Amino acid sequence: METFSDSFDYILQLTKTLSSQCWNNRQETQKLEQLLKRLAKQAHISYEQFINEPSAEASRMYEENTQLTEEERLVQENYQLVYQIEQQEYLNTRFWILIGQINELIVSIRNFIVEQRSIRPKAEAEFIERNVAECEEKLVENQTHLSQAGENSSQVIAALLQELVQVCSEVNWNNVPRDSRSFQRLLQKMEKVERVHNITLIPDI
Repeated sequence: METFSDSFDYILQLTKTLSSQCWNNRQETQKLEQLLKRLAKQAHISYEQFINEPSAEASRMYEENTQLTEEERLVQENYQLVYQIEQQEYLNTRFWILIGQINELIVSIRNFIVEQRSIRPKAEAEFIERNVAECEEKLVENQTHLSQAGENSSQVIAALLQELVQVCSEVNWNNVPRDSRSFQRLLQKMEKVERVHNITLIPDI
């Protein structure tokens, strides 16, 4: 029972970490949106008009009036290169953090599967609802921010998702009370994950 408690606490901590990262991402997005709205207000145009793509004529006039000298072009290219390097480093950092968390989650779920035969169905349902489902939901949000990390990153994520599918297939879902509210909430979350990633986590039961 002590081992089960350790696994439970460990996955709960992973869930909190993933949730915190998602919250930080949302905050950064909101800050950017507020800055754009402020710029639109200063330009005395609506926010919707401000974020629209410029017309072809406006783009042509802008290009004509903003021709760069050779020196300016080189400086701009250097800035773009520095930005791309920093962006790649940021994405790689997030990618490896997520990879590590998924791996740790899979290990913890495997430990739970080993112990599930000695746990009451109610405890199993609560465990899955409070931890596994939430981690998978946060995984959907975090993967969006890793979509530009490159083909290799996508392949690793796909492999880990496949392993997560395998782990979930080893859970004895028949032990979960099907008429409970927690199980119905679980089904909704799992179905969302399945739709987003086109995978199957819970078989038809």
